[in-house]
Amino acid sequence: MGSITSLKCVLTQEHLDAICAKYFVPEEVHPQLPSSDATMHERPTGKIGMYTRFFDYANYRIPFSTFFVSVLTHFRIPFSQLSVFGSAKVSHFEILCRVCNIEPDVSLFRYFYTHNYKNGWFGFTKRPNVRACYSKNLDSVKNWNDHFFWVDEFVVPANARLFLS
Repeated sequence: MGSITSLKCVLTQEHLDAICAKYFVPEEVHPQLPSSDATMHERPTGKIGMYTRFFDYANYRIPFSTFFVSVLTHFRIPFSQLSVFGSAKVSHFEILCRVCNIEPDVSLFRYFYTHNYKNGWFGFTKRPNVRACYSKNLDSVKNWNDHFFWVDEFVVPANARLFLS
């Protein structure tokens, strides 16, 4: 598996247009296709990178939820280094809380999960001796981190921008 500094973007304009249409990525965030030699690490000034798999696998939308941003800020996880499985766990946790009529909270999330770092990517693992709040096995997702595009960084609140890269 490559790293944030070595994986080149393989997304095509056609695929980017399809993602933007399917997931209602607003034109106001100026979605932009990176050059074929761009890496997520080399983002243009004023932009952040969005992995396409976050939309279709982890159910993310722009603008990000306050809970999602709070989790990343609490754990000091750079958005660009969050794995697709890590993002899915945050999203699924938030959805389960809302289904149960519970306001998702970082403290509650921390009861079930701790963060980890593996092969250059951050994620979350179930805490030992705590029953899992979500038990679906997450299948392997191949080539998730070489399909990305740029959007304006204002989609992330100012207090979380320290963790964009």
